[in-house]
Amino acid sequence: IITSIIMLMVSTLVLTKYRSRIVYWL
Repeated sequence: IITSIIMLMVSTLVLTKYRSRIVYWL
């Protein structure tokens, strides 16, 4: 369960970073 939460947090963080990068590109 803990690992799953960590994975979820990491995934969200990466997604946010990627999204921010896309906005920066635009």
